[in-house]
Amino acid sequence: MKRQAWLFLVGVILLLSVSGCISPRVEIPPKIDLREYERVGIISLTSNAEGNLDEFVAQKFLEAITEDQKVGIIELGEEDSVLLSVRRRSMNPDTVRAIGEKYSVGAVILGNLEISDVRPTLKLSSLVKHIGVKAEVEAFMTAKLLETEHGATAWTGSDRDTETVAGITIFPGNRVFFDARDAEEAYGDLVESLIKRVTADFRVTYERR
Repeated sequence: MKRQAWLFLVGVILLLSVSGCISPRVEIPPKIDLREYERVGIISLTSNAEGNLDEFVAQKFLEAITEDQKVGIIELGEEDSVLLSVRRRSMNPDTVRAIGEKYSVGAVILGNLEISDVRPTLKLSSLVKHIGVKAEVEAFMTAKLLETEHGATAWTGSDRDTETVAGITIFPGNRVFFDARDAEEAYGDLVESLIKRVTADFRVTYERR
């Protein structure tokens, strides 16, 4: 009896699908289309974290915004060197226009990632005399897209997340050491999930209609 009911349900679903009662998925273009700028410059994202996180974040951010965008991206380098190249001291509309003229880009992307101090929690089991370690960090990311014709902000995005991190070691006296030299190992999951959310406007989405 159960088998007959299951077959009937499958048949109904197939019938609805064939008759068009089940709506298809429709592709929704990215909210931000970088093609209108022809070429886009990206300044290396900055971070206050230890290790080689800046390079890791920059690469993951670049992968995220170009996943569904066919546009030329010019990696301009660190902000200080970019400012020096256009003889400016700070990022403002005049500076953005100067960057556009020097590097022939229609827009500039820049951003920052702030990582909180590691917050370890120690748990001592009275039964097995075992110390368990759990450490969390909070990350906050901001990013901007600046069009170089007027130096105005065309888009901005931000998000924050908290996640357990790896690389925690307990030394005698309950001294805690967090090894962040390998950025991908220490912050990989946290950074990737955060970047995915911040850059959502640059990617294709799907919905049923």
